[in-house]
Amino acid sequence: MISGSAAVRRELERFELGQISIRIPEDEALSDVQWDLMSRLTGTNSIPLHVVMDHDGKILSRISYDPIPNERLYLEFLAKGYAAFVKGR
Repeated sequence: MISGSAAVRRELERFELGQISIRIPEDEALSDVQWDLMSRLTGTNSIPLHVVMDHDGKILSRISYDPIPNERLYLEFLAKGYAAFVKGR
């Protein structure tokens, strides 16, 4: 798992993390709302999908599921998102 990487954990400390859960067995209506929210925010329903967003909801960086985690690619995704966020302040 990519989050087990010490380098990834260090980078993630620079971010405020959030999660959209789209499968909520005990509340199908909420699952539908969350699915719609993910689609509206990201333009896709690909899961898992990681995005870096600014405070206005603009996507600065995104990376989709890869069955073979690649630490270098994930760190590049985080760095790109962070750099875009800092530049846009």
